[in-house]
Amino acid sequence: MNAVACRNRLSYILYKIMDIVNMNKTVIQKEFGILVRNLRAERNMSQLKLAELGDFERTYISDLERGLKHPSLHTVIKIGVALDINPGDIVSVLFSKI
Repeated sequence: MNAVACRNRLSYILYKIMDIVNMNKTVIQKEFGILVRNLRAERNMSQLKLAELGDFERTYISDLERGLKHPSLHTVIKIGVALDINPGDIVSVLFSKI
């Protein structure tokens, strides 16, 4: 699957998550933040290291993990790459939690 197809599929999945469960952004943001924190901790990675690998500010990672930021699809992909996990798997795990 090429990058465009992957991005389109992830966009569709994220859209369906919002549509199917009819949840507000805040719930999804918080669950995403918890998931990122857990994945990062499993890898014994600091917020600073994740920020460096993903080309983010450390404070953005902190805000993301606390559910204060709404990540874009691009951010989900960059987080996945930085954590060495398929971004689609991140979305799948998120979907299973909500």
